[in-house]
Amino acid sequence: MVELLQKSDPESLMIDDLVYAADINKSTFYLHYQSIDQLISAIEDRLISNVSSILYGARESGGLEEAFNALIDWILQNKKMANAVLRSSTYRFNWKIENLVRQFLKPLKPLKRNKIADENTFKQGAFIQAEVAILRIWIADGCHFDREAILNQCLSVAKDSCFADLL
Repeated sequence: MVELLQKSDPESLMIDDLVYAADINKSTFYLHYQSIDQLISAIEDRLISNVSSILYGARESGGLEEAFNALIDWILQNKKMANAVLRSSTYRFNWKIENLVRQFLKPLKPLKRNKIADENTFKQGAFIQAEVAILRIWIADGCHFDREAILNQCLSVAKDSCFADLL
């Protein structure tokens, strides 16, 4: 599936394409998944699980720079999977990654129901999506930029004064 997602967008993939490429029967596919979308969601979950392990490990042993270093190393070792997930990602994936990363940011005060979201909620979303965008562009570009340049760009966003109260 990862190989197919690198070549095609998920909307154009058919189960027949996948079972042919994987050399399996349709019944084998349906034993595990109900649809291509369900398989993509499972691949997203696997990526989220890996990122979660990286973030928890970094929290235990260091900090933000350690987390970004570990994440960049993981991406370099798993370029195909990262590229496939980001090429096929949906709002669902963005929601999953935001929920994961929010666990590592400073907790927000409970929201009063007279506002949709407070300033820090918007800042959290902006911070997470900015970091995801840097990595998404780097991955889509084939990870051609030097890892140190990507690390510095991620840290630059994280150290921006508008995000200081989040970290």
